[in-house]
Amino acid sequence: MSQQPVDTTSFDHLAGSGLRPKRTFWQNVGQFVRHKPLGVFGGLIGSLLIFVAVFAGLLATHDYTFPNSSRILAPPDSEMWLGGDSLGRDMYSRLLHGARISLYVGILSSFIGTTIGMVVGVASVHYGGLADLLVQRIVDAMIAFPGLILAIAIMAALGASINNVVIALSIAYIPSATRILRSQSLAIKEMDYILASRALGVGDWR
Repeated sequence: MSQQPVDTTSFDHLAGSGLRPKRTFWQNVGQFVRHKPLGVFGGLIGSLLIFVAVFAGLLATHDYTFPNSSRILAPPDSEMWLGGDSLGRDMYSRLLHGARISLYVGILSSFIGTTIGMVVGVASVHYGGLADLLVQRIVDAMIAFPGLILAIAIMAALGASINNVVIALSIAYIPSATRILRSQSLAIKEMDYILASRALGVGDWR
């Protein structure tokens, strides 16, 4: 039985014909660094904030809740690197621990608001008709209302706490997320694979 000849086409030949070998992960990273330096800088800042928030207990030099009457409004020095606040607490330690609250509120509220907005936006497009009309009128009313005033009103009704801040900001995120994801869903709804699925009798959840 004769052996079939092996195709010895080189990568150079493939590159010359318009076909390029697949880049590795590190090659993609290097290309991103070269072409998106601002994105890399933003990623480094975000990574630094996450690192500081996770290891705030180890990086802090003082108990951030302990007042010190002798260090009230103290200037920066070797003991308190960023000085003291109006109660004599170390500003550097408070800044580190404050990163935890900032990341908790920012990430959780945007995730909850975007998720709810996605579900509402996709559902309104999917069912359409009166449901879509009602959802869009509610979204229009929420967008017309200033987001900061809405968040303050929710906080006044729920009370002051970190979790209530998350709830207030999540509700403020919902209208814009719903509007953006609805526009994307309208385009996807008319794609061929959606129409083909409908023709095959696929249900709403699928």
